[in-house]
Amino acid sequence: MAAKKSGNKGGRPEKYTAAYLEKLAKDLLVWCDDAANFFLGKFAQTHGFHRRRLPEFAKKNKAFAAAYEVAKQHQENVLVEGALLGGFDRIITIFTLKNVAGWVDKTETENKHKVAGNVTVKVVSYADPKGPKPGKK
Repeated sequence: MAAKKSGNKGGRPEKYTAAYLEKLAKDLLVWCDDAANFFLGKFAQTHGFHRRRLPEFAKKNKAFAAAYEVAKQHQENVLVEGALLGGFDRIITIFTLKNVAGWVDKTETENKHKVAGNVTVKVVSYADPKGPKPGKK
């Protein structure tokens, strides 16, 4: 019987190790120091992976998760300031913020119905798709 090997359990060695992700976290924070850098997809591409890997890395490594949160806030700040100062097209900036920063449009409805007596209105949520349906209690 052959002696049991230690170390690699088989398969391809892990490419994105904890040490790699910690170095990548430092690189991401340095990258954020430049206001011209704000598209996280470009950061990912220059490091040889797709942008969908960023949240995966954040789940695997706390240092990277913290750097990723800083980078997302940096991205949002640059987009908002760029739009407010006229450097970016407002429409595409709004679209981008909805997709990368979770911004949403909030619609308000004005009720002009006249009701006799005292009425209490309870608002459950402005955009809750699971909220009560009209006519149901």
